Amino acid sequence: MIKKIFFVAFILFIAVLLSYVLSFDGGVTINFLDYEINSNVGFLLFLLVALFFSLYLFVYILSSLFYPNINKYKKKEKKLRENIFKYIDFITESLVYKNIQNIKMARKKLKMANKLFKNSNLSSFVESQIYCIERDYDRSDEEFKKISISTLNSNLLSLKISLERAKESNDCNNIEKIAISILEIEPLDVGSLKILYKIYKKSTNWSRALDILNVISKTKIFNQDVLKEEYIFIYTAFGKKYFDNKEYFEAKKYLRNAYEMDRYYLPSVVLLVETYIKLNKSYKAILVVKKTWKHVTGDKLADLYFSLYSEKGKKDIKLSQSLYKLNTKSFYSNLIMANAYFENKLYNKARKYAKEAGNIGESKELYELMFKIEQSDEGSSAIMMNLRKKIASVRNIGYKCRVCNQEYYDWQPKCSNCSGINTIK
Repeated sequence: MIKKIFFVAFILFIAVLLSYVLSFDGGVTINFLDYEINSNVGFLLFLLVALFFSLYLFVYILSSLFYPNINKYKKKEKKLRENIFKYIDFITESLVYKNIQNIKMARKKLKMANKLFKNSNLSSFVESQIYCIERDYDRSDEEFKKISISTLNSNLLSLKISLERAKESNDCNNIEKIAISILEIEPLDVGSLKILYKIYKKSTNWSRALDILNVISKTKIFNQDVLKEEYIFIYTAFGKKYFDNKEYFEAKKYLRNAYEMDRYYLPSVVLLVETYIKLNKSYKAILVVKKTWKHVTGDKLADLYFSLYSEKGKKDIKLSQSLYKLNTKSFYSNLIMANAYFENKLYNKARKYAKEAGNIGESKELYELMFKIEQSDEGSSAIMMNLRKKIASVRNIGYKCRVCNQEYYDWQPKCSNCSGINTIK
């Protein structure tokens, strides 16, 4: 009020000054009814300004008399706007600190926000989240019940709190139900997708695991390399399930998917070759073996290849050479050549390739073959005694669990000893 009066007075003062400045102008005569008014331009200007601001002041005084709180409301509104912006900043900072697990700073910022607006829905929500991180689920639930606005889905947060409780008690059945309920509300919830995928893998429910993985692929939960690895594993596990159940056409579909993603992942390649053999598709089986052998070799893969030529098999030198030429620096390429020459009683050549294989790696099968070569070619007793020791010390291992070291001849998706998933390599 006082500011406005001073403002009007200032304008009138300016008008008076103008009246003096413009007083040199000639007189002006105004005819109004039967009267004549003689004045100058400056005074008329002053009179006009004074009249306008007097009218403005009169209206302002009247509004203040009839609406006394209107100015207070404007001040409150301004103050409220300032506080709202501060409040939003404090809440935002609190959420940032919560996400980086700095609970002390999160509470400090929340306390500053609560000084501005006590018992607000937003601060109750943040408080509930902080309690949830601290695993104080009762207080988290209690704080969340204070929230009354409908824009926040209370059911969703309540389910998330319940999920954390179920994870604490390791109740798999309850975890699965709650996670599914969360995904019905929020289909791309990261925590629920992760826990469901883990549960389905552990229970070897490959069908549901694949469904969840398809959803995960739409998010950024896994990077592309990890996602690819998970897909290859699930496809291979699914293929093995159908193969073991003698559903070879279904097995081929999933194993083919794994093969297209990685042509050098031996578990899926071996299973695919076995599936083609079961479906009497020998040509495709041979093609897959040869393509893989260029980069990755293995005894199981070699056995399958030679089984497709039952009349000749490992004894045929030319047949062995067809694989050897694809990858001459491989341990198994040299081993099959050594075996082929031994079967044909060409001991010097057999010894040459066996030695080359020994320079690359070792296996019980290699030392047994070397012993047979020396025995058949009347080798020295010292060499044969040394080979006997190596045969006794080396074990044949196809696959081994990297967690518990349980050994397997064939690949398995789940370790029977420690229940590890995708740990057998």
